[in-house]
Amino acid sequence: MSLESPKTPGVVSLQYVVASVLNELGDYTQTNYKRVLQMAVHGFSNLNMHALRSYDVVYLDVDSTTGQALLPPDFVDFCKVGCIIGGKLYVLTINREVAINRQIENGVLVNEAYNQTDEITSDPILFLPHLLGGSYNDTLYGLAYTSGYSTAIPMFNIDYENKIIQLSSSISTTKLVVEYVTTGVSLSGNTYIPRQAVDALTEYLHWRIRKNDSKYSRGEVMDAKQDFVEAEATLRTFESLPGYQEVMDAFYSTSKQTIKR
Repeated sequence: MSLESPKTPGVVSLQYVVASVLNELGDYTQTNYKRVLQMAVHGFSNLNMHALRSYDVVYLDVDSTTGQALLPPDFVDFCKVGCIIGGKLYVLTINREVAINRQIENGVLVNEAYNQTDEITSDPILFLPHLLGGSYNDTLYGLAYTSGYSTAIPMFNIDYENKIIQLSSSISTTKLVVEYVTTGVSLSGNTYIPRQAVDALTEYLHWRIRKNDSKYSRGEVMDAKQDFVEAEATLRTFESLPGYQEVMDAFYSTSKQTIKR
């Protein structure tokens, strides 16, 4: 299709969705705008965690004393964690039992598990495409990094409450590459959501507005909730559909050539 023809954009702003909902309700003032916008932030964050799944990649500096790096505010959960050593990227593994480095001795954080040796294997693991310094990067991959000390020695742990990633071994790195699930909500500037999520977020706002307004009956609130549940299910279905290349890959992986007759 020609790029010269104007088309409906693939993303819309969160503010656009809020304005559309208020318009549907016949509210043309700005009285409820901020309240509904906050509902939209909460609703879109939930959609990203349960139905939409937005991802991002971030480069983090590591504190050499504590073995810690601060995760971004929109971090929900990790997909892959890599460390840069000798110009190569190695993908780490997680162990939930590693102690987060919080003990202080002589004013310095210490951790007994932060002094173990490890070994490197050579299995490549791809990171998803992302922007780095304004340039598109779709070829970033790392090598598997496993413990040579003991299977009980983990590579890293995450403090979800304080948004901290904790290394557990003496990895000589000052930089981590973290691929993670994001809330999708920007703390500065506009937040843009994919077009396929607009209906689900719209129905969510209608439900929450009715739920917090005593003039609506319980039946009206439940009807609005059901509309949201159905819209969210439609979004889940859309997000789970395989792409053309995935379908063809599956087809060719199960087909075989036979003698032509």
